[in-house]
Amino acid sequence: MPPVTGDRIGEVGAYLVGLPSIDWSFSVFEKFSVAAAFSAAAFLCLMFAIFAGSVLAGNWRRSYPLLIAALCYCVLVIGYSIFKVPIFGVRPLLPALIPLIGFMGVQVATIKIPKIQIASIGALLVISMNITFAWITDKAWIPVEHTQDMAKTLQLWKHPHDTVMFYPFYFAGPIRYYYPDLPVEDEIGINIWTIPKETERIKRIFQETSPSIVFLVARCDPETENYQYIRRLLISEIGPETLVQGDNSLTITRYRKTKKDPSAQKKVRVNKLLLAK
Repeated sequence: MPPVTGDRIGEVGAYLVGLPSIDWSFSVFEKFSVAAAFSAAAFLCLMFAIFAGSVLAGNWRRSYPLLIAALCYCVLVIGYSIFKVPIFGVRPLLPALIPLIGFMGVQVATIKIPKIQIASIGALLVISMNITFAWITDKAWIPVEHTQDMAKTLQLWKHPHDTVMFYPFYFAGPIRYYYPDLPVEDEIGINIWTIPKETERIKRIFQETSPSIVFLVARCDPETENYQYIRRLLISEIGPETLVQGDNSLTITRYRKTKKDPSAQKKVRVNKLLLAK
């Protein structure tokens, strides 16, 4: 996740309320004429303005707790992103839409002036339909994370008895969905919240199984300290790393033991004998 900035907050907020759907409508009507595109964009902007203005006419005493709940959730996510780990994004903020939509519904339902209420409902229907069409045609078919590609790559590269480590451990579920034949006995899940204990457990597993090739399938921010610690551990315990596939925060890295030179081993033994004499 990128760090929290003012631009980032504005971008995510605009997406959650459906403002990008105006750009989608503009691009659709632009194929016919520029005038039609500007007319469609202006009409949608008017609908947003009508709905936002009419919401103010509702009964705030009944609906303000829902708005406060949505704002509190957003503030908590922003605070956690600033002081702990960046998690501020569209998907983490989706739960805030539940009380926010409830607030808007209660506000519209409590408008006492019939004409304003009808105009608000009509504007909401137009906005909802446009957001729905924009999402279905432009966003729904695009995968958020390319988990399927990662699973296919792992299936091509992995040989029998190769060890596969998942960072964090729950990322094994999405990979296994597209790679159901992955042997359970070849898996090692990493609990990223107990790295010191996990280090000892991983070393013990390596001593028992002696893997020659280990794949690290990670879903993380590559700059996090725990991820770098696991990388250094695998390099020291197994061998040098090779990036197999990387896509933003999804990576597959292979660690392979290097074959030792028999002549070099023989020289070491001879030197030890000479030193012993």
